[in-house]
Amino acid sequence: MSLFSRLNPLSNNSFAHKITDRYQQAVGIPNLPVLHIRPFRDTPGIDAGTTLFRDLYRDPKHGTPPTYSFSLLYEERSVRVLMSSPEPERIRGHVSGTYPNSTVNDVDPADAFPTMHDGEYVAGIRFDLEEDCCFPLRHQGSKVDPLSGDPYTSLLPKVAATDGERVIVQLTFEPVGDSWFRRGKVGSTSDEVADAMQDGRLVGEINPHVVESKRDRHIATDIQNQRGRPAFHASLRVLAVGPTAEAAETRAQSIGEFFTTTFSHPGGQSLVPTPLTSSEAIQNAIEAISTRDLWLHGQQPGRARSWLTGTQSVLTDQELAVLVHIPTQNDVHAPDLDWNRMQSGPGAPADSTQHATETEEQDGAW
Repeated sequence: MSLFSRLNPLSNNSFAHKITDRYQQAVGIPNLPVLHIRPFRDTPGIDAGTTLFRDLYRDPKHGTPPTYSFSLLYEERSVRVLMSSPEPERIRGHVSGTYPNSTVNDVDPADAFPTMHDGEYVAGIRFDLEEDCCFPLRHQGSKVDPLSGDPYTSLLPKVAATDGERVIVQLTFEPVGDSWFRRGKVGSTSDEVADAMQDGRLVGEINPHVVESKRDRHIATDIQNQRGRPAFHASLRVLAVGPTAEAAETRAQSIGEFFTTTFSHPGGQSLVPTPLTSSEAIQNAIEAISTRDLWLHGQQPGRARSWLTGTQSVLTDQELAVLVHIPTQNDVHAPDLDWNRMQSGPGAPADSTQHATETEEQDGAW
């Protein structure tokens, strides 16, 4: 039995839905301008990932927080990096300043969501945090078992489906105030949770005693290191479209298992994939993902719960940066990704190109 099935017993049943007019009509127009980013092959990649979220962060105390989205869209044998923003020029400025020679172009709204045809099938998954958000996901800066390399190396082959399949992986996010770290009126603050782990764990029933471990101290450090970092409400979701129910489900499950296993932190935090089993849930997901809404139906934290137990579904810039980022070919071999291979600016003629030859592509020398 797969990890996905163990976490979600419902996934043993089919959660693919046959596409009808009802689902096609649920596809909406994005609420914000959508941009297509074509990364240049030689850029900082994931190492500069946190700078994007720091640049986009705005304290909600200073006005209504903007909602952004980052998507990987696979269609017609190509994976495209898409972003939506209420201020597209900020995205353009960030990309040009941090990822030289990468391009940013406007996207036709009709091309910002996978094509769906009558008789095909669509399968969807949403992700929720397994533990309170004071426990971090695994990322490159983790004290315990940090990520090494770019996880896109494993993700992109799963997104780049076979002929006839289409996929969108989307993360929507919105700045949140620093009060999230203090949690709610009930229970411990994040600092208190970390302090308790520093003090050790009580073990044993007949002769109980406190055991201190280096691992627990490092987990506590990972919790404390989130203090003061830019943080965002975040919603991660996946839709896969295929010619058969099995094809759509298999594609969605493969991506779901990747996110769960790759970013699970030894402190207990992980991304739990939940299949969208009802027709209402998948219809809502189609609408929310196509329009770039922050939340799926039933996912938005309630005010009363947030007041009592703290804000949920919050990720810091470090956590977001490993989930979504602008890659580089120095770290990721992904021939299906829509790269920009044209260099411009000082030192390169305006019409000079850096296209890899067919031989280089076949040999993996990107």
